[in-house]
Amino acid sequence: MATPAPDTAATKKLPKLPYVHQFRLGFDLGRVAFNLMYPSRQGYEIQADYAMRGKLYAAAEGGFGRGRIDYDNLKYTTSSYFVRIGIDQSVLDRLGAYDFDMAFIGVRYGIGMGQLSEATYLVPSLFGPPAEGSVPGKNYTVHWGEIVGGIKVEVGKGIFVGWNFRGRFMFNAGTFKELAPNYIAGYGKGDKSTVFDFNLYLSYAIRWNKQKSSL
Repeated sequence: MATPAPDTAATKKLPKLPYVHQFRLGFDLGRVAFNLMYPSRQGYEIQADYAMRGKLYAAAEGGFGRGRIDYDNLKYTTSSYFVRIGIDQSVLDRLGAYDFDMAFIGVRYGIGMGQLSEATYLVPSLFGPPAEGSVPGKNYTVHWGEIVGGIKVEVGKGIFVGWNFRGRFMFNAGTFKELAPNYIAGYGKGDKSTVFDFNLYLSYAIRWNKQKSSL
């Protein structure tokens, strides 16, 4: 009995998509909501990525923020800014040259720099007057690694919405011996060696190729 011929339509490889350049720039709307909920920790973040060949995207993020502690027994302020760089890998197959919807996993390296003001403190005592003192201000630099996962979906021509979750792991957690900032832009609480975060991005993409320009 003859063996049936293989289904060439099923086994045929999909044609290689032409390479279309895409640069996408976004703003973290989730950070704005966070600012409203926690006035003592204010931050702003932007994100950019560039579509490489295949399913890889080069990513960069940056922003700034400030924190404030104004308790009866402790007062100080902090300001900081940060940069993160990394790469994302989409787990979805592209359906066309201009299909840039993605569900992805990625990694980041982040570095944040800031200034912690002089902190004044008051320690109540049951046996006499309270103890008062201060901790000198300092400049600081911290760096960390991240694991990221999320989605980005095009909802209009060049307009994307997306979200992601992040796990962050500080590499130099021993930087703050006496007092840690209540908020480090791009990272979170300075007294935590591991933190988790959520971002909600609204982005706009510009696309072009060698033949013609297209949004």
